[in-house]
Amino acid sequence: FSEAAAWFRKAALAGVGWAAWDLARLYEAGQGTEPVPGEVARWYGIALAQVAGDSKLQELVRQRLETLPRTTLLAGAQLLLKEIGYDIGVVDGLPGPRTQEALQSFFANSSTDRTDITPEMLADLAKHWRASS
Repeated sequence: FSEAAAWFRKAALAGVGWAAWDLARLYEAGQGTEPVPGEVARWYGIALAQVAGDSKLQELVRQRLETLPRTTLLAGAQLLLKEIGYDIGVVDGLPGPRTQEALQSFFANSSTDRTDITPEMLADLAKHWRASS
């Protein structure tokens, strides 16, 4: 599965939404990937941002995100915030002071009005991540 994960990653980084979905599923199953806190949520968030034209896949991604523990969602948000350039400290899925400051700054500097870790907020972070990379 590690070769599949490598190809899914390349395709997802090129903007292919279904590849981000498949990569998230590999992370979730622990197949072909190293366990990293938040990677599942990060790649599902990226998938949600990239599959805007596919309502069926969008709903599947949203459903998977809604089943993840809050700490996993927050760790995914932390990974994206860190890659965008925010200082969140350690990626641990906990709402520490640096994570709180980074989230407040992100919300203040973006057009998003979300204030909680939701699938849509992860998709917004993924869109900003994509634009900054």
